[in-house]
Amino acid sequence: MLNRTRWLEPLDRLRTAAANFRAARQGIAATEFALILPVMVLMYLGTVEVTQGIQAKRRVNMLARTLSDLTSQSANLSTTGLSAIFDAAKVVMTPLSTTPLKMRITSVIIAPDGKTCVDWSFSNPSGDIHPVGQPVDMPTGLVDPDAKTWQSIIMAEVQYDYTPVTAYVITGTINISDSPAYMRPRASPRVTIDGEPDGCASITNVTS
Repeated sequence: MLNRTRWLEPLDRLRTAAANFRAARQGIAATEFALILPVMVLMYLGTVEVTQGIQAKRRVNMLARTLSDLTSQSANLSTTGLSAIFDAAKVVMTPLSTTPLKMRITSVIIAPDGKTCVDWSFSNPSGDIHPVGQPVDMPTGLVDPDAKTWQSIIMAEVQYDYTPVTAYVITGTINISDSPAYMRPRASPRVTIDGEPDGCASITNVTS
């Protein structure tokens, strides 16, 4: 009569060998995962930092357009009103911090011959402004070649010092700035500021 125990012994050994092989495969998988995990984390953090940087750049561009748009809707502003525009426009940067933000709004007068003159300029934080009465570079496309008198342009500029949240892949601070946003005044020929002298009187007093 066939001994059942002896007959099952090879099957038991095969089952044991399969179990050992499976355990060995799990060990290899764990080792492979441990090796690739740092690369996966690096890729994830890099994606997060690049995405936030792109978001910051888009918001800087949107902020500049918002500043020029809000300013161009007034015929006359007080310095308090201009400060309110700066504060209101900061909301565009949410949820990013506004601490490293630098904004500047400038009214530029363009003479019929294309010469430019800074009528007034304010910044937030204060200090970094275009000198009043001095020329400033402007795109040639903004000058109407058929104009018989002076023109006014509101120019908004924004700079943002972006620091990555994790600073694991992208280190240091990146200065983000976009092309200035330009807007023509919509409520009057130009936007004036209470208490500010006519910085371009030599141009604005000439009507033809």
